[in-house]
Amino acid sequence: MKTRLLIVLLGHLCLTSNAQQATGKAQQIIERMQQVYRTARTYQDAGEVISEFTSKEGKQGFTNKLAFTTAYDRKADQFRFFYETIKGRLSYTYVYLIWSANGETKHYWSSDKKPKGDFSLESALATAAGISGTSSRKITSYLFDHSNMTGLLLQRLDNVQLAGTEKIEEANCFVLKAMDSSQKIPTTFWVDSKSFMIRKIEEHMQIPNNSVKTTISFRPIVNQPIAAKDLAFDYERYKSFEN
Repeated sequence: MKTRLLIVLLGHLCLTSNAQQATGKAQQIIERMQQVYRTARTYQDAGEVISEFTSKEGKQGFTNKLAFTTAYDRKADQFRFFYETIKGRLSYTYVYLIWSANGETKHYWSSDKKPKGDFSLESALATAAGISGTSSRKITSYLFDHSNMTGLLLQRLDNVQLAGTEKIEEANCFVLKAMDSSQKIPTTFWVDSKSFMIRKIEEHMQIPNNSVKTTISFRPIVNQPIAAKDLAFDYERYKSFEN
């Protein structure tokens, strides 16, 4: 009996030690990742959000898809976020554009049919969060120092652990698993082991009568020149999407 208890105790200690090591490694990765985003002179990305809905009976429902781009020049204090629907329940495409420079912020949603300047950058990104599949706030919560930017904020994640490594395209990535403590959403994110930038985020959410799997992919570029057109408030080119 004593031998069996000793084996159980040693097994428990081993598992605890492994979990602590996984947590410690995950924290080191996160700290390095934060530093990369916070010190980036420029940041650009292009990505996609796929939200897959499944009924409580397990039947596959509809799928929403949208594409987005982000551009940010820290020194010039210029920012642009844009997304458009690719596939969804609606029969038409809609777009959303957020632009900010030197403290001035403008946004344009094709459903409103005109640009507006009544929001701060934080408010504009928050307004777009739901309809953009939260892509408007995921990376910006790391780029900016505003305390009320609440995308994938680390203080909302519990028990972050390194679960292994996987490849995304040609990039070797750390796989980190955690729980969003505010909404109890299991979250996995893939961090490039070379650039320490996020390449993918996956969340599983339960809503009334459905479960939703949301996957956000990123193709980030850091500290490279950004073309003027990629930082422009060029909403006129999207007026054909007004509905």
